[in-house]
Amino acid sequence: MGCNEAVLGSNTGFFASKTAILDSKTTAFEARTPRFDSGTAKHDSNANVSDSRPLNHSIIPPGRGPENKREEETHMARIKTRPDELRDQLNTASLAATAAGLAWPATAPTPAAITAAATAINTSLTSIATTEGTLATQRQTRDTNVTTGRGIMTDVDEATDFLYGADGAQKVNFGLPPKGSGSIDPLVKLTDIRTSDGIPAQSIFFDWENIQGATYEVVWATNSTFTTVIGTAVSTQSEYTITGLTAGTQYWMRVRPVRGGQFGPWSDPATRVAPA
Repeated sequence: MGCNEAVLGSNTGFFASKTAILDSKTTAFEARTPRFDSGTAKHDSNANVSDSRPLNHSIIPPGRGPENKREEETHMARIKTRPDELRDQLNTASLAATAAGLAWPATAPTPAAITAAATAINTSLTSIATTEGTLATQRQTRDTNVTTGRGIMTDVDEATDFLYGADGAQKVNFGLPPKGSGSIDPLVKLTDIRTSDGIPAQSIFFDWENIQGATYEVVWATNSTFTTVIGTAVSTQSEYTITGLTAGTQYWMRVRPVRGGQFGPWSDPATRVAPA
């Protein structure tokens, strides 16, 4: 019996020792746990620092991913850009939205708002057409008046030749330099070249500075080297409207002064896309 008690006491001491070792390991594990938490906190801190930095271009903001971009490009491809076509598209959409009735989403543009946008575009188109029509008429009237005025000044020039002679100094009083005075403008290279949409449709208006007593040779082509010349013309005015062009095609134009069989140098090319 005494021997058994001794063994039991020995085993009890053994288990107590094991318990102490286990407690020691538990304490060591708990001691390491704050280090893990500290590392986690450090990681969180770094995450906060990273969030405060500027976004990298490779990071796609919410709502702007590839799918959204593709959807936006699809919208742009299907929505008209020409004013008259967009107006018609808006009118069609307004009729369809009206027909949808209560099924038409409350957050979508109302039929009235769609119609208003179409009307605004149409008003602008009408105003432009009216202005361009008036401008074309005014140009024709001006050209007629200029032709008449030049004819009259030619008669005045001949009358002063008869009265004072072609070289008479008195011609200056009539706004005419004496023919032998050498004061006529030389046939220089034209530099003030301007283009704009012409009248009628599919035309380009082309003008430049005036040179006294000169007419002008105009050439237009579909390339800047003028190896593909589309047309030529002679203008008595310092302007010309090139008509019969193809809408959406880019054209190059140049001009040179001509007087008495003498030719000035060609201007630098001017370019413009023919309007619809």
